[in-house]
Amino acid sequence: MINLIPQSAKKMVKLEYIVRVMVVAAVLISLISFVAMLVAVPQLVLLRSQHAAIEATHSVSTQENQAIDEQVAAIELANEQVQTILTMYDVVPLTPYFDAIKKFESDDVLFTSVSLKRTTLGIPSTVTVSGEAATRERLANLKEQLEADPFVNSVDLPLENLAKDTDISFRITVHVTSTPSRL
Repeated sequence: MINLIPQSAKKMVKLEYIVRVMVVAAVLISLISFVAMLVAVPQLVLLRSQHAAIEATHSVSTQENQAIDEQVAAIELANEQVQTILTMYDVVPLTPYFDAIKKFESDDVLFTSVSLKRTTLGIPSTVTVSGEAATRERLANLKEQLEADPFVNSVDLPLENLAKDTDISFRITVHVTSTPSRL
């Protein structure tokens, strides 16, 4: 039937046919694009929300890492200061002092507390002993025994400690001159 149409009309029919095919193709492409967009929008929303959550988690973890780094730096500084202090001074063990005082304890004289006061170099200078003595004579003997010990310089026993005859609560301050381990 196309053979009966003149040549100029044939060109017009072909052109119309091509235009119609293109319009149908454009409509199909538009529909496919619209459907693809409808499918992609929820995924885009999901990805954006996940991205926002990850960014929030990242900022929190970054802040925590900074806090941890600051704490690590503070600990390292403290360790360096401790090492400096330990290298500057010889650490004097306190056990010999406690043992030297503890040997004077007996059934009649019980110590309730023993405390040491150190000098700026860390060496104990005074030992304070608190306790209970059964009699005044036993407390006086304790003072004499402490004064006779080679590592003791002097002993301070307040007079009010000697006011009672029995069951005496006392507090003695012992000034030491040397380390008991040298004895």
